[in-house]
Amino acid sequence: MSENKSSNADNKGNVDVNVYSESSSGSGHSGEHYSSHHHHHHRRSRKNKRTKRIIIALAAVTVLVIIIAVFASLSSGDDNSSQGNTSTSSESAKDSVKVYYVGSSKDSGKGYSFNSVTDAVNAWHNDSKFKEAVIIRNVVTSEKIYRVGSGRQYSTLKDAVRQWDADGQPTASILVDSGTYITTSDPNAGSDPLLVLPKNTNQLNIIGEDRDTTVVKSTTGKYIHPAIFIKNGNVTVKNITFIADHSTNPGFKYREKEGYNSAYAVHCDGGTVSGVVVFENCNMWSWQSSGLGSGTIMNSHIIVKNCDIRSFTEGYAVDPNPAFVSDAEEEKHAKFVHGSRGAIIYHSFAKADKTSNESFTLCDSYVYAKKCSNTVQILGRPVAEGKNDLQLVTFINNTFTNDFDVCNRVVVPSGVYLGANSTGNNLKNINSAKGNYALTIE
Repeated sequence: MSENKSSNADNKGNVDVNVYSESSSGSGHSGEHYSSHHHHHHRRSRKNKRTKRIIIALAAVTVLVIIIAVFASLSSGDDNSSQGNTSTSSESAKDSVKVYYVGSSKDSGKGYSFNSVTDAVNAWHNDSKFKEAVIIRNVVTSEKIYRVGSGRQYSTLKDAVRQWDADGQPTASILVDSGTYITTSDPNAGSDPLLVLPKNTNQLNIIGEDRDTTVVKSTTGKYIHPAIFIKNGNVTVKNITFIADHSTNPGFKYREKEGYNSAYAVHCDGGTVSGVVVFENCNMWSWQSSGLGSGTIMNSHIIVKNCDIRSFTEGYAVDPNPAFVSDAEEEKHAKFVHGSRGAIIYHSFAKADKTSNESFTLCDSYVYAKKCSNTVQILGRPVAEGKNDLQLVTFINNTFTNDFDVCNRVVVPSGVYLGANSTGNNLKNINSAKGNYALTIE
């Protein structure tokens, strides 16, 4: 027994087999029969398991196919519905938005079918079913270059502009190197600002090397001495900081005389040539008035993109009363120490009996008024709404701030229409249109 135990302990696998075989029969053949039967049983068991797995897999595949078919059907239905909606939306868009291309006659083969923005706007007016217009300009590449900077053709921007004028105002670009260019520093100087006065529709580009290091500055604080004065026409200004302070005029008064404000950083209005004036990626900072004082004539447009416009003026002697909106009221109540109505002023020159067709667009910009009666003041004239007589203002994705929260507002009077595409501003009242029309000029 001890040997058997030892043997069984030495081969546990054989012990187990032998025990089962002995319980079936005492002969070796019966053990062999059990072993064969046992292996057949396991084969059948494995086969059954494989069959079950196959059946389960086939069922799963069938269910998956059904699910995919159902989703495909639903997706197809959504697509058809979506396509139907898109078509309806597209048809609706076609009924309200029209794209007009403006360029020289040599581009007519490319679809540039209008010679001027005015022609495109007039075509929009005549197409009564379109509520919105997008005008895409093909701005002609400069034919003449003027360089400003140390060691360049011209040492000042004023000299380059004067030469451009003497040359007959060709299509041109004035490229300005980094540096500080003083336009007026003598308080006793007459009306001698850096003046861009277009006399034809040729395109003029004034482009600085870098927005933060290309600085054009006036230091008298006087209304007649802004850092730059641009009349309406086809002018684009990029990458320049314009500053108007009164650092060389210690006897400066905010109001030189009744009816006069003090110096804007950028003054853009007047003139006789219709067109598009664009300011892009510029700073406009004034220490005594608006950063931008602007106005349009008939068939002219001003576009301000990605600019920083500020009035650092201590406008009020005491806390303001928002009801004071006119110069007369401000003077009467001694609330205002100068004529600034906001960091931006925009107005129209159009006569009441003439078609306006003017617009002012401000987008992606920061506007700050330290202590002004408004952050932006829009001035207009009462007109009946209609595409043939539009003075449109459009504000897209701008931030407006004012040290007096009660005055942080954009005032849009009756007769001036807020473009239907105004949106994304931190002042909610200018995110909803007063009118139904929208004009985008690119």
